[in-house]
Amino acid sequence: MKYSYPVFILFLLACPKLAHTQPTTLRLDATRETYPIGTLVEYLPDTAGCLTFAEVQHSSHFMRSQSAIPSFGFAKSVYWFKLRVHNADTTHQWLLELGYSHFRTADLFLADSTGNVRETILAGNSRGTQHRPLPTHNYVFPLHIPPGQTRVVYLRADGMASKLFPLTIYEQHSFYETAQQTSLWLGYYFGFISITLLYHFFLFLYNRQYGRNYLFFSAYLLAYLVNELIRGNGNYVERLLLVHYPYWQEHVVILLNGVIVLVSLSGLRFYSIGLQLSPTSRWHRFLIGLSWANVLAYCLLLTGWLPSTWPLFFNFTVALLAYISVLLASLSRLAEGFRPAGYYFAATLILLTGVFIVLSERAGWLSGTSFWQHNAIQIASIIEIVLLALGFAEGMRAERRRRNLDLELAGLTGRKTEREWLSVLLHTSFGTTLSAMRFRLDELDWKTLSPANTTYLNQLNTQLRDAIQEVRFLSHSLPPTILDEQGLQAAFNVIVQNFNTQNRVYFTLTATGTPWRSDIRHEFELYLVGLELMHNTIHHSGATEAHLILDWQPTGCLLLQIQDNGRGFGNVQPGGYGLTSIRRIVEQKLGGSIETSNRQTGGAHIAIRVTLPALVDEPLPGEGEPIHTPIRRLF
Repeated sequence: MKYSYPVFILFLLACPKLAHTQPTTLRLDATRETYPIGTLVEYLPDTAGCLTFAEVQHSSHFMRSQSAIPSFGFAKSVYWFKLRVHNADTTHQWLLELGYSHFRTADLFLADSTGNVRETILAGNSRGTQHRPLPTHNYVFPLHIPPGQTRVVYLRADGMASKLFPLTIYEQHSFYETAQQTSLWLGYYFGFISITLLYHFFLFLYNRQYGRNYLFFSAYLLAYLVNELIRGNGNYVERLLLVHYPYWQEHVVILLNGVIVLVSLSGLRFYSIGLQLSPTSRWHRFLIGLSWANVLAYCLLLTGWLPSTWPLFFNFTVALLAYISVLLASLSRLAEGFRPAGYYFAATLILLTGVFIVLSERAGWLSGTSFWQHNAIQIASIIEIVLLALGFAEGMRAERRRRNLDLELAGLTGRKTEREWLSVLLHTSFGTTLSAMRFRLDELDWKTLSPANTTYLNQLNTQLRDAIQEVRFLSHSLPPTILDEQGLQAAFNVIVQNFNTQNRVYFTLTATGTPWRSDIRHEFELYLVGLELMHNTIHHSGATEAHLILDWQPTGCLLLQIQDNGRGFGNVQPGGYGLTSIRRIVEQKLGGSIETSNRQTGGAHIAIRVTLPALVDEPLPGEGEPIHTPIRRLF
């Protein structure tokens, strides 16, 4: 006998299945309100789906569940569950919840210790309007176990989708508190999606310029909302709608797959627009190709050309491939410099994380059933939609900025072309005509003219000479090509030299600091400002000398100053048309400041300070191309 105990232990180790099938009794008492029973139940797969209750009662093939949430993937079998429950509580009522909704039938049997069935409760989506014992989100069965007695609980479940069995016994009051919190949370969840959907749909109605983009975002949100309603989340569609349509109730998986294809089509198209993928880019072609591949696969499912198990995991594969694809596309666009792609990348990554958490919980890799863990997909979906909306809005702002920039550059190009044409016209047409007129005057025989006519013609000759100089002066004042080629400082060198040929005011130019190239828009506006300052000095200052100063400061500011030896501003606040035009350009277009004052030694002093951004290879917000590339190409 001394070897009987070791032999018995070796026997149990050699036959673990026998050890696992030892019945377990769950004791219900007032110390707890919730009992997750996933690891306590025993299960029996019914591959043919035809076992009777009597056969199940006497079956020796029950196996102990090893998972907190029993899951059998996409198996076709019907599953029986068994658990002995002893009610040691004399004051509370108890409920058994099957926390998953897609079951054709879910029937509960309560048997006493002698094997007699004391109560039978039939449920399931195929039961029509009597599909649930209680009006709750999931299947909830009352456990009528008298105090001090033991019942064997049998549950038969025939699933239409994945075989997932979250089983929990609740104290009745605790269950309704949890159900109320769940209903409130689902109200917030669906309300948030609906409000976001309506907001972007109204933007589609009232925004003609970007309406198509808002339409695809609204379509994606609508398809996603319908998918979430059918997938579970309160089971509102099944409980309130599909129970009246037996055909769709039986084919809810095919219906769900169709909705997922719509989510895929609208979602991939929305991501392609939101990421501003070029129609010729490989990612755009890949996403569009994936969309139509999903449609083709769904059509093959409807025709029955694919294996019968495909509808069960089609929804997972389609969604997984779509989200992985947009994740990689977002990462690619982010690497190209499209900064709104960061929102899309984060949104997709967070949603995939939520899906992974829920799948890990159902596979038993994560223990516990906390609110955040159980609702990880819904929480991740809210964050995803918020990030998508932010990224979408940022992309729209970047698109508007780009279009405004294109318009501004087009206007700048037009102004520059007009000035170049005017420069040529003044020099070759008006200048030539005036020079010819003066030449003809010189050919006259001045000796035969009367003194009065001679005086008149001398005055006319002087006016023609001044007009010719003025035309040449205006022609040389227009922007030279050196402004585009070498920048602001070189252009001012040229214009100072041209002005000094007129022998009106002698200009000098001093530059301090290291010059840098900036946006051609800023350089062009500053060139016009400097040109207007020099014109005002010539025509209104009464000066003989003027000094132009360019101070390139390390802080990124340019200080443009001009001072002369003329009459100054006197006691009158300067506000002529020329200075008003300069002030408007400096303050409104360049965001700078202007100061005017009289010099102590006589003359005027004007100082203009602007922040002049250096021209670097940084992408425009929302663009991956350096900002100087499109601007320089225009000129």
